[in-house]
Amino acid sequence: MNMLLSTALALCYLSCVLGYTVTIYPEYLVQGGRTNFDPDRWNGKMGLDNPGILPYVKKTGARTGRWLNSDLGYFDKVTEDPKRTGYPNPAFFQDAQFQHNLVEKYLDNLNGYGKHRPIMLELKGYQWPHWMDTSEHKGNFPNNLDAAAETISLFVQAIHNGTNGAVPPYFEPINEPNTLAKLDVNWTTIVNVFELVAKKVKAVHPNVRIGGPAFTAGITTMDKWNFNKWSTITQFMNMSLGLLDFFSFHPFNHFSVQGNRHHFYGPNEARLVGTVDMVETYANMISGKDIPVIFSAHGLSTVTGIDVQKPSTFLDWAYINLHNSNIFTFLELRYVVERAVSFLLNYTDRKGQESINYSILDKHHNERDIALAFHLWENLTSTMKFLRSESQFHQAERQIQSHVLVEPTSKMLTILLHNYDTAQANVTLAFDKGWETLTQGTSTCLYLNNRKATQLDKEVPVHVKGNHVTVPPEATCFLQFPTGYRFTHVPLVYESVHYGDNMLVTIDKKTAHMNIMLDSSDLQHIMVARLRISVSILDHAANCIPASMTINGITLHSFYILHNPSNNDTQRLWATIEYHVPTAILKTANAVSMTFAQDKGRVAAIALSLRKVQGPSSRMP
Repeated sequence: MNMLLSTALALCYLSCVLGYTVTIYPEYLVQGGRTNFDPDRWNGKMGLDNPGILPYVKKTGARTGRWLNSDLGYFDKVTEDPKRTGYPNPAFFQDAQFQHNLVEKYLDNLNGYGKHRPIMLELKGYQWPHWMDTSEHKGNFPNNLDAAAETISLFVQAIHNGTNGAVPPYFEPINEPNTLAKLDVNWTTIVNVFELVAKKVKAVHPNVRIGGPAFTAGITTMDKWNFNKWSTITQFMNMSLGLLDFFSFHPFNHFSVQGNRHHFYGPNEARLVGTVDMVETYANMISGKDIPVIFSAHGLSTVTGIDVQKPSTFLDWAYINLHNSNIFTFLELRYVVERAVSFLLNYTDRKGQESINYSILDKHHNERDIALAFHLWENLTSTMKFLRSESQFHQAERQIQSHVLVEPTSKMLTILLHNYDTAQANVTLAFDKGWETLTQGTSTCLYLNNRKATQLDKEVPVHVKGNHVTVPPEATCFLQFPTGYRFTHVPLVYESVHYGDNMLVTIDKKTAHMNIMLDSSDLQHIMVARLRISVSILDHAANCIPASMTINGITLHSFYILHNPSNNDTQRLWATIEYHVPTAILKTANAVSMTFAQDKGRVAAIALSLRKVQGPSSRMP
């Protein structure tokens, strides 16, 4: 199999000409103020680890990213304050033995994985003291929300005291609170609790970053019933903007198998990017600035067409492939996405084989195939810097997603390619003005082999001619090549994203109009500009691509479509499209006009991405 893959990744001459092109520039790309790859933003998995299992998890390249259900087993034991009826007793949380029991496992993980690797904290919110009046919520949630928030605040203080100040730096007061609706807890109650908790905790611990709503399930159906669920998000954001520090939600995809065919559906690249644009557009409309986003859980949810109670190497691959494709998208959004935690665990059989399916290890601490989701990334280090790369505008769905890194000291170039297509992809790596020519290197590829099992081929030698490579179907490949380029005095290219002045604009008389405002300084030294639009159409037979797209009266012709395999599984069609924008047509006030072939749809959001140079304009060979 290694020989077959080596052949596939070797020179492909005429056959590659009709494939995809990725253009690479000898310029550092700065997104969100950062240039370097940061493994600890992306390698987190779910749940704390016992000391005995921690070394085995660590070998996979994964680490604990989120402390789950920290309140369970404690909140139901909290005593009532004898001096304040209906409120928790502070002395309960000040007990030294209580604090020790509470934080012992957390400290094991913090010390075992490294104190510089942050672990998020969240509460389940299902368990409360028996003496709290919960009659308004059928016995499931306190009537007195201030008392509930006080309990949570004292809990955080106990963690702070028990760890000598090493409280988790990221805190979500309740995990997936939208699921509390089944316990007769409405959304207004949830929003009020988050606000009360944030104010109480920040009064004592201003450096703890508090966020939410840790919303789950809504992305797939965000546009269902004419974006009915969006009002839930805006209600939370109206409270949180200016008070909370980040917005969090849980993009869980689904996997469908029908005979020999399979596909993912849900918050794929197109819907995920479009949803982030909606969140950021609303944040900018209300507060005038971006809100950091954290995907505090991401992964695979429902599976159809496979018996989840039977071991399946094919299903293992689905978990791994989805994990990798998510990371590729998160990296593209890293100007606003701060970190992500994968819903993969060390080992659990709580639901039988269904739970084992998303376990990294088996019950004997041996690695399962799932561990490859982390092994693939373990050689990417914080000394690597992102180079600017650009996808081609080919008027079709972009099947190849790419990122490019370089280690400046060793001059080793790492090219990350993810193939969404079920067919082999031919890729031309175009180096702007010929600054590099590839010859020999290595390839590390993760893909589904002909036995329907995941295969990771590490550091396979490749010989390249004409900068042409191929990527296997639905594969993730990291290609590494030594270069002779001196990465000194490298220009810095800063990316900024500017959002429309409106959102969820109804397509009326087949047209939609919005504006994007820029400062005069934004117009200086622009190297490349892209306009991204997200469109939702009710008619499944319709075309989501605008018949005409203009900025300031100038028609945009070149575009690509973000990957979206799931339109047959949702109520409405969705498309996220990126257009090439000639920089000379941009002004401080930019009128964006779209014409469609039909009505009964909405333009969810638009975003203008600008990449501007700062630094030496000459390139040192």
